[in-house]
Amino acid sequence: MFAQKKTAPIQLHITIENQINIREGSSVDVCIINGEEGRIIECKKTTSDQVLFNVDPAFNYRISVAADGFNSYIETLQTKASDTKIYLKIQLKESAVRLKLSVSKWPENDALSGCTVTLTDMSDISTQQIMAINQIVKSNDKGNDFLFGLLTDKEYQIVVAADGYKTYTENIHTTDLERNIFKNIRLHPELVAVRKDTIIRSQFITPISLYFDHDCPKRKPNHYSPETEYSELSQLYLLKKEKYRKQAKKELNKSSHIYVDAENETFFNEKIGKWKNRLDHFLSDVEDVLNDSAKIELEIFGYSSSKGNDEYNKILCKRRIDVIMQEIKKYNDGKLQTYMAKGSLMIIAVAVGADNGSDLANNFSNIMKAANKRRVELKVKK
Repeated sequence: MFAQKKTAPIQLHITIENQINIREGSSVDVCIINGEEGRIIECKKTTSDQVLFNVDPAFNYRISVAADGFNSYIETLQTKASDTKIYLKIQLKESAVRLKLSVSKWPENDALSGCTVTLTDMSDISTQQIMAINQIVKSNDKGNDFLFGLLTDKEYQIVVAADGYKTYTENIHTTDLERNIFKNIRLHPELVAVRKDTIIRSQFITPISLYFDHDCPKRKPNHYSPETEYSELSQLYLLKKEKYRKQAKKELNKSSHIYVDAENETFFNEKIGKWKNRLDHFLSDVEDVLNDSAKIELEIFGYSSSKGNDEYNKILCKRRIDVIMQEIKKYNDGKLQTYMAKGSLMIIAVAVGADNGSDLANNFSNIMKAANKRRVELKVKK
């Protein structure tokens, strides 16, 4: 009995004719795809104009080529049993639309490296099985920026993935009017188990602080109604930025005026402006955890400045807690209330009163010290 002779592979030589036009430091991604299954067989990243693959005879392939700032190139290749070498020349065309992506961490907005971005042309896809034929995959271990070349009047799907983070998916449609698309994508941390019956996300470890003013000692008790929403109260607080800046300069001598603008900007732009939308993100994560049949104990602490007596400050803190409680109850059409009724979401509210234990630097004015103490803190109990 004679052993069956093994068929020799075919050498596939690919030449990228306009490699010289590709920007310095960039590379070209060339992939060989199973033409029947849509499965990627092999990918190579090159900075030269020549790429060599070994392929099987009598087989159906797809060749995918991608480079920053150029249209993706896809070609069908049917090898023959008689082939020994195949020479394929590819001419890349500069893209009509450039998609520039940057990926960062939520909520800090710090750059996130080590991501993989998959871009799929959805325009010609009839079945999920052949999706890989129209896909371009890029990874960036050293940075967080990605550049893709797109065609006009096409629908694309963007999928961004990174270890330890939730996968992000978005569909976009290109038009003749848009030449550059910029997107800053923020990935949320994945769930992290901390004990048997409770799951939290990493960002829950640090309490979130929500700064807003709800009545003052010199105001009438009904200045704000109990139904006033947090979003409205935080916006009203933002309107006091200039007033607080002027008052702070009156309190401090001229040598300290250099700190006034800095503290004013930090409080109103960062502490209020940056965090005012975080409540919705926080509650969204709480809901995700509860949807996984976990339990959460949520602590809410209300604080006030030292103005007014202890009794009044406790009442004031209770009002601030009530505002946030209303936000929790009405979130997503009352979905969290259902978990509260089941006992999956337990809320512990504490009206602390005047915050006397977090004094700020001496160069802070009294008005800004007081402003920093009017807040509600939320955290998940460990």
